[in-house]
Amino acid sequence: MTFELWNTAVLPSMLALAIGFALDLAFGDPHWMPHPVCLIGNLISKGETIIRSMLPKTPGGEFAGGVLLAVVVILVSTALPIAILWGAAQIHVGLRIAVEALMCYQIL
Repeated sequence: MTFELWNTAVLPSMLALAIGFALDLAFGDPHWMPHPVCLIGNLISKGETIIRSMLPKTPGGEFAGGVLLAVVVILVSTALPIAILWGAAQIHVGLRIAVEALMCYQIL
């Protein structure tokens, strides 16, 4: 296995998933870390409050608000982990694997 393979997304992610799975088997749920689903739920709750205050209380306004909220939640919940992993990979591939393994452990 060459160094170039470790700079791809596949092999480090497979290793991180295996490590995260092993951590989950060994230690169970990490109650000391907030679960991503809870964080996404908080984003939805706060986002809904903000969007409802900005848009009219009509069926069209509520539909537009729902679409806007869905797009924002999908973008944030996708872009944030990507940005964290990208930043970790810029420092060292080992750090990326460690961070991704921790994410896998937290999510499993």
